[in-house]
Amino acid sequence: MASGHVGRVRRPGASARLSLAYTNTDGPAAPLIEALSSVPKISADALITSCQLIILNRDEGMYVWEPYATVELGS
Repeated sequence: MASGHVGRVRRPGASARLSLAYTNTDGPAAPLIEALSSVPKISADALITSCQLIILNRDEGMYVWEPYATVELGS
């Protein structure tokens, strides 16, 4: 949830998620690189305390994920 304010933005009971990418097929990267090259570059600061590799599926008609591995990131 973006608020335009500097600092932490968090709803009670919410857990922030950031997805870098996912794919379900092999293919060339060039079309994606070309498409993303025209997107404005925006920066933001974030405190990342852990990183998870997840298993993502739609077995129940909606996206469902389960953690496969977690790496805790120290200070």
